[in-house]
Amino acid sequence: TFESRRGRNMATGSVRRTWGSPSVSVAEIVKRVEMNDPSLKEIDFSTSATFSVRSDEFTSQLATALKRNTYVREINLSNCGVGDKGAEYLAEALAENNGIVSLNLEKNRVNQHGASSLAKGLAHNKKLESLNLMNQATARWGDTCLDDFIEMFNYNVTLLKIFWRLESRKSFAINKFLTRNGEIERRKKNGIYFEDLLPEAVRGTEAAQGSTEGRKFQPTIATPQTNGHDSDQPHARETKSISSAPPSRAANAYPLQQINHERVPRHSEPAYAPRASSPPAEAQCGSLRDRMRMFEQTASGTTTSVSSMPRPSSASPARRWGSAAASVADLIRRVSSNDPAVTSVDFSNSATFQSRGDDYAAQLSEALATNSHVRELNLANCSIGDRGAASLAAGLARNASVQTLVLERNRLGPMGLTALAKGLASNTSLHSLDLMNQVSCGRWGDAAIEDVLEMFNYNVTLCKLTWRLDSRRGVDVNRLLSRNSEIDRRRRQVPALASQIPPPVPIALDSFQSLGW
Repeated sequence: TFESRRGRNMATGSVRRTWGSPSVSVAEIVKRVEMNDPSLKEIDFSTSATFSVRSDEFTSQLATALKRNTYVREINLSNCGVGDKGAEYLAEALAENNGIVSLNLEKNRVNQHGASSLAKGLAHNKKLESLNLMNQATARWGDTCLDDFIEMFNYNVTLLKIFWRLESRKSFAINKFLTRNGEIERRKKNGIYFEDLLPEAVRGTEAAQGSTEGRKFQPTIATPQTNGHDSDQPHARETKSISSAPPSRAANAYPLQQINHERVPRHSEPAYAPRASSPPAEAQCGSLRDRMRMFEQTASGTTTSVSSMPRPSSASPARRWGSAAASVADLIRRVSSNDPAVTSVDFSNSATFQSRGDDYAAQLSEALATNSHVRELNLANCSIGDRGAASLAAGLARNASVQTLVLERNRLGPMGLTALAKGLASNTSLHSLDLMNQVSCGRWGDAAIEDVLEMFNYNVTLCKLTWRLDSRRGVDVNRLLSRNSEIDRRRRQVPALASQIPPPVPIALDSFQSLGW
């Protein structure tokens, strides 16, 4: 039971620190970034009182160091007092950096002016995939800021996720561009033709190539060509994403040397001109799905990401949803056989999985129990309920490789959350859990939240929990997540302290029998 070992991981005082006097100072970390230390791949200053006191100064130093850094992949500046001035510094760094994949600015003071600066910086960026702007002091971004983000997507084809809260109809246009970038990324990984999805501003540039590693992407306007392209491009008039832009914009697109709060003047863009040359034979199939299927049938190669979407591989040919050629069962079988090529499993929005959500979740749980290669598991919108969550919890209790689990848009309730908490009490690898947009709408209940809090007496690896919590106990959950983040930061940046952190104590797996499933 939880009570039998309460507080075991809190017994060692060495894992705690007084906020504002960290064992490794902010200046030392910035210096390592400036020296381009190859061992430093993640920077985590989240909830740092030291950083918050001199936020603009430290952000400026960090941004300057990041301009020349090639090894840092993730930056976490959540709850660090970063404002619009700091966002401008970071925007300048993003315009020149070619390594950062994830930037977390949650719980700061970034306003619409700072977000506009980030948009201008991202117009020059070709690497960042995830940007978190949730829970800012002022969440009213305004149409001016959103227009800058829409304009940014005329040059950026790599940003896949933006976490923020929008109260504007322009969010539909932004989501459409994010979906477009996700499809471009998927086609790149699978070796499929994707230039038909690129905006006019980047066609024929480095972003259109299969690999752009180590080269700086400069947004330029491709020379307009005439080609009788079909009308399958998404909403050309609404978003201007495929409209030809005047050459003057390419010559001075978002100058980062003088970022300020002034709007970039809008140019009147000519209407989209169809191109004269005939499109490739695959593009004449009609619908987007038909074209994608024909591209996949002619492509070759392998991928390390296993998804229920069609994939061009000799072992798994192109298929429609639910066909036997590459069914959900086949993908689960590869996980069960511990295939080293399978490191990411994605069943999101799979109609086949939805038809038997809890049953497939149970099969996948059994496969994960003995798997040591899968790192990411995406089960978004797969009709998984409390029974399926209990099955996954049992698998997580025995798995030591999965780091990210996405369960958003499912049917989990308080019993499912309790089961996951018990499974995570024995887990030593999961870093991120997404439980957003459940049918319960955040009504987890006090008993389930108490189980989550109890879980943290055994778990020291879960650092990110994405959910909607309508309870005062959310403050306690955030405090324990911050504790785990600090432990993780010390493990990565001060390896000598890792031996001082006790491992979590496993609980009896037969505790799942008390759920009655």
